[in-house]
Amino acid sequence: MHRSRAAAKGSKAGAVVDLLNLAMLICVSAGALAFGILAAYGILRAGFALIRPQARPAAMKVLPQAARGL
Repeated sequence: MHRSRAAAKGSKAGAVVDLLNLAMLICVSAGALAFGILAAYGILRAGFALIRPQARPAAMKVLPQAARGL
């Protein structure tokens, strides 16, 4: 495993570098996961919007009715 020069100088500096690398790895992983979820959501939303049937006004048959009095 490749260690940086700061990690090679002392065990305390090496531990800090390792923790920093771990924190960076966790943040990048969470960011990539969030980006993937949002990208999939956008693609699916656009796809379903394209295949949604377009609303058309329904033709109604008009029947004449007599007015009713009180």
